[in-house]
Amino acid sequence: MINKIAYQNIKPGGGFNTIGVIIFAAVLIVSCLVIILMPQEIRGKVWLYNVMILPVLIGAFLFKGVGGTASSLFIIAVSTVLFKQFGIADPAAGFGASFLSSGMIVECIVFFIIGIAVDFSDVIFGSLSTTIDKQKTDNEDLNFEISKIKKELAGKQAAIEENVNKVNFLSSKMVALQGIARKIGACLNIEELLKATLEATHDLLRAKKISIFLKGPDDNLLLKATYGWPSINPADYTIVSENEILFWAIKNNALVTSAEISKDHVLAAMQRESKFKTLMCAAISHAGEAIGVVSVDEIEGGAKLSPDDARLFSILMDFVSLSFKNSRLFKKVEMLANTDGLTKLYTHRFFQEVLKAEIEKSSKTQKQFSIILSDIDHFKRFNDTYGHQAGDYVLEQTAACFKSCVRNIDVMARYGGEEFIALLPETNVNGAYVMAERIRKAVESKAYQFNDQTLKVTVTLGVATFPVDSQNNIELVKKSDLSLYYGKENGRNRVAVASMIPNLEEWLAKKEKKG
Repeated sequence: MINKIAYQNIKPGGGFNTIGVIIFAAVLIVSCLVIILMPQEIRGKVWLYNVMILPVLIGAFLFKGVGGTASSLFIIAVSTVLFKQFGIADPAAGFGASFLSSGMIVECIVFFIIGIAVDFSDVIFGSLSTTIDKQKTDNEDLNFEISKIKKELAGKQAAIEENVNKVNFLSSKMVALQGIARKIGACLNIEELLKATLEATHDLLRAKKISIFLKGPDDNLLLKATYGWPSINPADYTIVSENEILFWAIKNNALVTSAEISKDHVLAAMQRESKFKTLMCAAISHAGEAIGVVSVDEIEGGAKLSPDDARLFSILMDFVSLSFKNSRLFKKVEMLANTDGLTKLYTHRFFQEVLKAEIEKSSKTQKQFSIILSDIDHFKRFNDTYGHQAGDYVLEQTAACFKSCVRNIDVMARYGGEEFIALLPETNVNGAYVMAERIRKAVESKAYQFNDQTLKVTVTLGVATFPVDSQNNIELVKKSDLSLYYGKENGRNRVAVASMIPNLEEWLAKKEKKG
């Protein structure tokens, strides 16, 4: 109880004032020593003790507060009574004398002991309290850090899961790209490659509408293939304006995305004027030069294209560009294999393949086509008179003359020896006759100069038309050959049309019978 009172009074602010206790104890001890050492005649003066009590009480108040002062008075009063009772103090002495002579000594001793006890208890319990408070604070800090780390880990886990999903997605796309690369790489002609490119773009990017343009002879963009545009006929679409995004992509040999279009006011203006509102397009390049462009025009479900989609599309276009290079290289090799070395015309074998394909196509479209078989008149004379070099010269020049007369879609071939044959798609009898006359006149008017010699060269041509004269490739060639023979028998340097010769086969039978 005393310890509690002392603790509350000596330490009113919640913290023990060790210096205050020491000073207070020192004042009491000094006061006692002063009294003890006083001369007897002065020590007996009662008023002196009553006066000296005042600084003691003031000191108690200053260093220990109101409660401490009251406790001091209580302890000193009790001590005075006890001292007088046991004869330690003079019973006749005044209150102040008894107060100072007995109580002050006890006060000093008691509070000195209490001060030490409180000081140690403050150290022990204060340290324990500080330790507990510190532990509590540490636990709170630890819980806060743990909570913070949990949040960070949750965020990182979400990011990791997102990255894992992204990696899995891209991995599946890369596996798909490997299959696409093999499929595209196996294409050895342009038509197959265009079809494979459309399918690959659809599978890889979920594209709903796709268009492929290739540069034409005049650097116009010709629509060659589409996906998801059922009402579009590629032959009806040609882009001639350079103020088109597709033109810009080819000119810059670049990949253009919708994000870039929205950021660039020039591209945005082009997009508004474009026939094809592209979401993303990329150039097809060959030997460093852009030869075409693939445009993704719409995505399934109206989805947007991501940067990853753009990267995948760029990789796909690299495969396509390489395959175009291989396809054109193959076509070049194929051309060499199917081309006559002297005349640079197609070979007889290649012409037969083209003829079969044309019959199959025309049978489906119900359209006519014609063939023209020609022969150089009196060709043997050139060899006999001027030598084989002159004969080769005549063949080369005549083949060049034929090529200059026919259209790009027509197929010219050396049929054998001095014979040439032309296939004219979507050409009826009258059209074939006009073409044959053009060739005949061009050869007749051409100046053949060989070793300072002017050679006179003419040709005879026989025309047959599908399906008018025959629906079979062998019979069709036979009809044109009969017409050619008819022309030769009737003066050479002329055009003979099978359907215009009455009873051609009867004429041939009579001719053979006479011969």
